[in-house]
Amino acid sequence: MALAGAVLVGACGTDDGDGAAPPATTAVPAEPARLPQPVQELDIGGVEYAFEMDDAAVAGLRPGWTEVRFDNMGSEAHQVMFAR
Repeated sequence: MALAGAVLVGACGTDDGDGAAPPATTAVPAEPARLPQPVQELDIGGVEYAFEMDDAAVAGLRPGWTEVRFDNMGSEAHQVMFAR
């Protein structure tokens, strides 16, 4: 993979007329961001002009990363937003 990247970078250089090849560079791919493990899960269902959530799950919410799963169960488009 690194060899293919070096060949590709070398092939993309410009010739300024002096015959010297531009210096080869290799890009190091950034490591993907790692999300923290959620401490809890919350399921939200969107129905016409309302949201459905399990009362016990909502009452038991605590601070920390939460995996939120949203399911649009109505025929209208729904979205959920959180604000502080």
